[in-house]
Parts: sequence; C-alpha cells; structure tokens
Amino acid sequence: MLTIKNHVKTHEFIMIEWNDSLLIGHDVIDSQHKELVGLLNGLEASTGRGLMTKETRKALEFMSAYAEKHFKTEELLMHDCGYPYRAIHAVDHITFVARQMAFASAVNNHDKDTANDIIAFLESWIKHHISVEDMEFGRWLKAHPPC
Repeated sequence: MLTIKNHVKTHEFIMIEWNDSLLIGHDVIDSQHKELVGLLNGLEASTGRGLMTKETRKALEFMSAYAEKHFKTEELLMHDCGYPYRAIHAVDHITFVARQMAFASAVNNHDKDTANDIIAFLESWIKHHISVEDMEFGRWLKAHPPC
C-alpha cells in the first residue's frame, strides 16, 4: 500500500514516502520511479522556501528527461516481453508528456500556479499510474519469466 503523510499544513499536498509497496520488481524501473518520487518531494518542500520558479523549471527539465528515458525503458521491456496491455499503457505515457509540455508553456507564461499543478499531477501519477498500472505490469512480469 502506498504510504503518504501530510507534509505542509498550508497546502493539501502530500509527501510520498518511498517504500517497498512502490516496487514493481524490476530494478531499473523501480530506480526510475524512486527518482520521480524524489522530484515530487523536493518540489513540495520548495513551496515554502519561495523557490518555485527555479524549482519548477528544474522539475520540468527532469520530467522531460524522465519521460524520454523511463518510458522508453518501460515500453521496450513491455514490447520485448509481449505485455498485452502495452498500447494502453503507452497512452498514459503520451498523456504525461502532453501535461509536461503544457506545464512548460505555463511556466514560460509566468503562471504562478504551475508548481502546484505539477505537484498535484505527479501525486496523481504516482498514486494511480505507478501504484496501479505499473504494479499490474510488475505482477505480469513475475508471472511470465524470464522477463
């Protein structure tokens, strides 16, 4: 089960505590997921320090690199292992990239709510995509060795 705890009482955001419940059982993918959780927690922590523009831009750069690296890794593994739901899963990845691009546009237009929007999106992504969709893929991998 995903462990969360309240982080900043002035915001409705949560800090996600990395633990074994987030492991899908593939070392590379798990490591990449842990990086994303770290980004989210760092961005949340920066909300109280007045570093939002700088941290938001860093978060967007990370999200772009993450999407390219992580989604390629995951989709290649799904393809190579014959995962039957890879096309549906890839649609989620396309949505992530589209949202990242929209956030980048908002930052360039000096939208001050962008950091909060990114935090909310990443929380939702971790709680729903990683904790549900990627977990399902992890269970499938375990049931279909040697993948």
